[in-house]
Amino acid sequence: LSRLCYTIPSIVVPASPSSPVQRVADYATSLAASSVLTSPARAPTASLDSASTTRSAAPSHRADCHKVIIWRHLGCALLERAFDFAVILLVTVIGPPDSFHLIATYGITVNLTVALLSPSAGAMIDRANRLRAVVFVTVAQNLCVVGCCACFVVLLWGHLPTNSPGWALCVALVHVGGASNVLFQGLSNVILERDWVVVLAAGDDAWLRTITANLKSIDLSCNLVAPFLVSLIQMAGGSGTIAWTLSVGNLIMVSLQYTALHRIYHNVPALALKDEGGAGESAIGATLRVDRGTGMEGEDLST
Repeated sequence: LSRLCYTIPSIVVPASPSSPVQRVADYATSLAASSVLTSPARAPTASLDSASTTRSAAPSHRADCHKVIIWRHLGCALLERAFDFAVILLVTVIGPPDSFHLIATYGITVNLTVALLSPSAGAMIDRANRLRAVVFVTVAQNLCVVGCCACFVVLLWGHLPTNSPGWALCVALVHVGGASNVLFQGLSNVILERDWVVVLAAGDDAWLRTITANLKSIDLSCNLVAPFLVSLIQMAGGSGTIAWTLSVGNLIMVSLQYTALHRIYHNVPALALKDEGGAGESAIGATLRVDRGTGMEGEDLST
């Protein structure tokens, strides 16, 4: 409009600077320029205010979820590392003296289970709802640990003769339960650390780097603390006390994990939106197999 007011008088009436027509045109130009410059400035102000409100609300949810994820991961990682150390110790105790073939068979069973079942398990997790998938994996993992600990209690306090049918059944259940625990543990870690955390970050690379570093620090710290705690429990009450302590701890952790995951899921609506998995090997299954092969999920004491 201001350009129009400049050009029209000069084309229609080529007046001199002192002409009344020129003065009217200049006045109209100043009014048009002031209205054009002042009126649109109010609209971006409102949009900026709403955008700042959205940005300030998102970090508040992330801060709350950050604390929940950290405390949940601390409890889970401590119990996982404790069981990984304790299962090797207890398998050595229940096995024949001066023989490590049970440790070898346990390690083979665990690694074969992860290598063979990870793609299909990951495909099912990819297609499932995020909350249902992580709750199923978490409950299954903790129940596997409780079942293994129950078998250890029977073997340690039941005084079953070595190579008897009852002894062989309990040892087989320990192998199956331990392998399933490692599979579900890897799935749970991949779901939360490679999927949920990325959704919670919402493109905030700084927050994503911070929480990833925190989770890695917790894993490394638990690798040091968990074996020491297991040794203290054994010194205080023996090998059977280790199995009882781990079983009770995992039963308590099931309810705490469900509460934490349910809270995060309902505080972040973006977690309810999930793309359908594609054909071929799933992303979660492939990630689990690669992580297990490179040792990113923690040291495997059986190998």
